[in-house]
Amino acid sequence: MEDADIKLKFLRAGLRGANVPTVFWGTKFFLAVALPTAFLMAVVLFKPINPSHTLLGAIFLATIGLFLPDMWLRVRTSGRKERLAKGFPDAPI
Repeated sequence: MEDADIKLKFLRAGLRGANVPTVFWGTKFFLAVALPTAFLMAVVLFKPINPSHTLLGAIFLATIGLFLPDMWLRVRTSGRKERLAKGFPDAPI
């Protein structure tokens, strides 16, 4: 995706800061690493399970960590569109 497309996504969500893309990508990276790491630590400390299930769980949580910020951005954008539509009922969106 181009830089202009990404900035437009953030503008549509009402996020105008200069560091918004950095925080967004940092959050994606952090969640993609932290969620599986926490899961693996919990498995090791509390209850060992089948190694294949452990690997699948870690991969699943890494995927969730990558897509969670995108889902949040979509929800924020749609909420902003609804608020704008209610504020300006005759304006096309």
